Amino acid sequence: MEEKCTWHDELDMLDASLAVRSPGPDPIFLEHARLNADMIATVRRHAPNEETLRRTLLPMTVRDLPIVADVSAVVASLPAPPDPVAFVQIACAQQWEIPPALRDWIVTHLAPHACRTVVTILRAAEQSDAIAARCAAIARAPAGWSTEEINALLAALPKNARAVLRSNTNMPANAPTHPDRQDAFRQALNALAALPLAAALPARHTLDARAQTAWRSGRRHAGEIPATVLRSHGRIFADIVGALADDARSAVLPRLNDPHVGSALDDLAVADTLVAHYLSHALHANDSIAAYNALTEASLEETRRIRQFLPNTLRQSVRGDCDALLTDVTAPGRADDLAQALRDWGTDDPLPWLALRLLIDDNPDGTARA
Repeated sequence: MEEKCTWHDELDMLDASLAVRSPGPDPIFLEHARLNADMIATVRRHAPNEETLRRTLLPMTVRDLPIVADVSAVVASLPAPPDPVAFVQIACAQQWEIPPALRDWIVTHLAPHACRTVVTILRAAEQSDAIAARCAAIARAPAGWSTEEINALLAALPKNARAVLRSNTNMPANAPTHPDRQDAFRQALNALAALPLAAALPARHTLDARAQTAWRSGRRHAGEIPATVLRSHGRIFADIVGALADDARSAVLPRLNDPHVGSALDDLAVADTLVAHYLSHALHANDSIAAYNALTEASLEETRRIRQFLPNTLRQSVRGDCDALLTDVTAPGRADDLAQALRDWGTDDPLPWLALRLLIDDNPDGTARA
């Protein structure tokens, strides 16, 4: 039995027809229109050519991307839109209206990556995604712009979007700090505000009250955000971590029972925040994945330094299935030769096996390190 269209569907199709018959796509309609087969068919009937069809549908596709972290790469891969303001309005305006100041910024910044930057920031400010995805998007957004240009963009954003990003240095509401370390936390925030925006914006966003659920849950992926974006600013990272209450710190750099190892990890946190983050979780929870991540992210000098902290269980887990690994990486008939070479190296050293894993791992950075 043929399914009947509701009057809402018919109205949508009529509106779509009127919208695409006009001299250009109507952002007011398209920003809320449903992108479905009927819409595509309607646009195709009235679009003069395939290029117009694509330009009409592409911002709607960006609008419907489910993961904000994908927005930057997708927009960057698209051709420059003929009407950047309309593109931004369609791609973002389900949540935000485009204020005059933002229109002016878009019109005066016609570089190919301008749309990508605006759309990424506004989509990240929607808060419809996990905090890790939002912060990853915010970290990418300032690329290619001076601090003055990004500051001007932030000032031009809708008021609610600015409030979500909270790029000021005030103490966040319900900040997860130790009661005796609030002054130190404020000083760390002041230092954070002086950093390039690619680091300051996402790091500051993780400290916002809206992120408290993720922080207090103790989940490692929540703590990975500041460790990643502040990797080149280890002193500030260490100061922030040192001011956190224990439940919040446990997501970033959990305390260990051995004070000697804990002190070494604090030093490592200044040198390499991300490696310290992974290693502390590996030791705290006997987490083999975190141990693998720590070793693959570390420099050669750091791997030699941190492997001494790994217990035998974690060293074995980093090596993985040795027989299967030898089969995967060696030429036919040469597995025994490679196995003997690895035994000569040292049976308790996971690094040669780690190097072999990196060679076959689908990770260009890891392959380069191997």
